[in-house]
Amino acid sequence: MIGKNENLTDVDYYAISRVDTVQNWRMDILSHTHTIANDSFKSLILLNGGTIPALATLKSLSPTPEIHGLFLAIVLFMFGLFFALFAQFSMHISLRKKGRHLESVTNDFIDAYRAHRKGSNESFDAQTFEKRPDTASLDEAKERKWDQRAIICASMSLLSFIIGAFSAMYAFYPIATLLKG
Repeated sequence: MIGKNENLTDVDYYAISRVDTVQNWRMDILSHTHTIANDSFKSLILLNGGTIPALATLKSLSPTPEIHGLFLAIVLFMFGLFFALFAQFSMHISLRKKGRHLESVTNDFIDAYRAHRKGSNESFDAQTFEKRPDTASLDEAKERKWDQRAIICASMSLLSFIIGAFSAMYAFYPIATLLKG
């Protein structure tokens, strides 16, 4: 960004620290967000996927489980797996777009700073750095759509697990049996 033989001014030091701060912040946020999202979706996959074989162990609780309830539970758990996997895929795409967006903001800052160093007429202020091309806004909209898809799919996965769990419990303990006992 700056040649080794150039004299640095306060503005230069500010620009260097600003770029370093943004880059470090971007890397930390993306790393932590990716870890949290990945762990959350792994939990959803374990909940839905692990419950299917667990249903076989529950057979000993009831000699005559209701097959329709068990079938519905297994189908719901499978849908939960599908939604969890799609949510993880959606979050991955969203994080990639977020990384590209933050990189473009950093590049815009560097370009504005270079223009300032070359003596451009543009002022070296915050407004210069916040000006982004329309593609950046479009990328932000796509990023939000992928975020929303991930949230909706994760919610659907959790909902599938909850309904599937109630359906499985009903298959092993029908409400009529509970009321008689």
